[in-house]
Amino acid sequence: MMYDGYNKTPQYEEYLAGHKKRARKEEKLLAACKREAWEKAKRLAKELLLLFPLR
Repeated sequence: MMYDGYNKTPQYEEYLAGHKKRARKEEKLLAACKREAWEKAKRLAKELLLLFPLR
């Protein structure tokens, strides 16, 4: 394999660690956004039910 030695370099390990760290941060941010969106959706649903009763 041509790139076999490359994967073992400390720079690559460092890059990989940084990439994983960024990915985890992004995941947490997305989870927070998703949670916020759900809260907003629930709140809107409640308001809509008050404005337009189902009966």
